[in-house]
Amino acid sequence: MRLCRPAIVRRLTCTCVGETLLVQLGTANPGKTPEEKQAWNDGLRGVLKELRKKSIKDPNGIAVEIAKYRRQFLNDDTRVVNL
Repeated sequence: MRLCRPAIVRRLTCTCVGETLLVQLGTANPGKTPEEKQAWNDGLRGVLKELRKKSIKDPNGIAVEIAKYRRQFLNDDTRVVNL
């Protein structure tokens, strides 16, 4: 079965966008003080440890959990990514 080029490009673009979003979710430290930054890092490590423990490798599942942690950390359901 042969895939047409546009389908391949769409898939690769979608994957790159998803990976970029995951990087943004995980690396944009929302802490303002050194203590908050450390608390964010510690909490994110805990989230990633749980994901590994549950063998969750799906980018969507990872994004959901990181976004959930970010909303909880910020105590704000509207702030998920830095735009």
